[in-house]
Amino acid sequence: MKVLCGRYWQPLEASFAICPPIDVKPYQNLFGPSFRFNAGETAFCFAAQWLDSEIIGADPELQRVLLRGIGETGKRNLRNEVRGVLAGMMGREPINQVEVASTFGLSKRTLHRRLAALGTHFQDILDEGCEMACQPLGNTSLPLAQIALMVGYSEVSAFTRSFKRRLGCGPGAWRASRAS
Repeated sequence: MKVLCGRYWQPLEASFAICPPIDVKPYQNLFGPSFRFNAGETAFCFAAQWLDSEIIGADPELQRVLLRGIGETGKRNLRNEVRGVLAGMMGREPINQVEVASTFGLSKRTLHRRLAALGTHFQDILDEGCEMACQPLGNTSLPLAQIALMVGYSEVSAFTRSFKRRLGCGPGAWRASRAS
């Protein structure tokens, strides 16, 4: 952000989805006094005025070319888009298929049919969320129940079964193996 907005950019708050390091002084020097660790997600809050800042080194011609290229990408990859929505929801709110479907302006049933046409199901993509859980499992001390909710499971037992199926061991064992 300092590269984009200039050296005077300063967050109002910085949160990190990692355990606190032994020395937090570099974080204080870079982000000021308002930062925290063991957060559900890594994020920066900053004043809205920074959204109007001119981006240093911006190239309007490159932007035009890139936007045209994005428009020409053709067919959407719904599976990847659902995966992206799930990743964005992680740590903010409990994940459910109705909420995900509504982000695409679809009903739950229509999302189900479109994913089935691609040879997948919502639960398959949600199970991939177990891999998204590795980051907070390995880098924070958040309880398993909270991490399970972050990646879309209302029950720790369902999360544990899915995690074992995808990664070969339970989340607690996975976390313990990374700690040692």
